Amino acid sequence: MVIECIVIIGFFIIMEIVFLRTHHKPWALAMLPLGIVPLAFVILELVFKRLLHAEITVMGAVVVITVAVAIEATLLGFCSSLIESKRSKASYISISNTFNLALAIILILNILDRGGVLSAILS
Repeated sequence: MVIECIVIIGFFIIMEIVFLRTHHKPWALAMLPLGIVPLAFVILELVFKRLLHAEITVMGAVVVITVAVAIEATLLGFCSSLIESKRSKASYISISNTFNLALAIILILNILDRGGVLSAILS
């Protein structure tokens, strides 16, 4: 899932560049929080597990992703104030939080599966 998260981050960076080049700075700033959850997973997997060889428990990884979701949701609320239209603001918050939650669920299920916890729960 590390590669998938890197691709997601890359996609958001491309969207940032497009918004900035088309002079939509509020939308470019509003896109920034969407990379927090995939970035947290990449840092957890690449930096801590692979580079530093740190032992991270399944519960620790789940907590990191959950905290990243909470931080991202809070920042999405703050960034929504940059959007002027109420309709666009509501769409931005609902779609962004849905994406945020879906990605977090996928990552947590992946963590639980690799840790052997998911198979123990399902059996």
